[in-house]
Amino acid sequence: MLLTKSRRRCEVCLAGYPDPTVYTSQIFTKLIQEYAQAMLDYTYHEECQLVNGEFPESNARERIHKIFCSFDQITELSKKCIPEKEVADVLGSEINECLVWRRGALLYMYCKTVKDDPKRADKIDTSFIQLLHEGIIQLKSILPSPPPGKDKEESPDKDDTLQLIDMGILNDTILLGMMYGGELCYWYYQEQVNKTKDTECDKDFDAKKIGKDFLLPYIEAVDGVLSVHGWSSQTAKQIIKYFSEH
Repeated sequence: MLLTKSRRRCEVCLAGYPDPTVYTSQIFTKLIQEYAQAMLDYTYHEECQLVNGEFPESNARERIHKIFCSFDQITELSKKCIPEKEVADVLGSEINECLVWRRGALLYMYCKTVKDDPKRADKIDTSFIQLLHEGIIQLKSILPSPPPGKDKEESPDKDDTLQLIDMGILNDTILLGMMYGGELCYWYYQEQVNKTKDTECDKDFDAKKIGKDFLLPYIEAVDGVLSVHGWSSQTAKQIIKYFSEH
């Protein structure tokens, strides 16, 4: 039912786009946002099938590529209809962040599935390395930056929420993205270090530094204000230790 409804919403939104001269920028913005939300709903069904099916080796990459092509249609539509505005401004921060997150998270889940399966991990190739790289880039774009002018020193009068905001961590998605990004960097760096496999990494891509940029603030948050909220920094610390030893 959800899949059919989402597909119909996409068709309705596209049907409202026959002639650019008929619509104002404001109307186009609303149409594109509705189309983007419908596409996110539609592709979510396929993403869940991939995850629940443990990313079938026979066609997972092709299905991921198809999902990303659907996301690209949103960007292309925005650029075509409202070229004078940045895509992020047309979509709004919530939808734009969701698109980036969904790309990065899906690539992370696929790569983790492969890495956790010894048979599949043994067949890692250059195209897999490229997916690691793409996942890092996507998640890096939502890497938090502390608000300018903020003092990093903790204040006893400042509650947990304000401390997280000062660190640029506005929600659980950002925090989870930091851990995902750190793990992707770890796997990428392992391939850079491992010279025995027939894989090709970008030697100029500093996966170690980017990984630390993801994980050090994650550890600070999890061991600090989130220490009683069920988050764990164990894996993050193990990765940081690996980075320091290699």
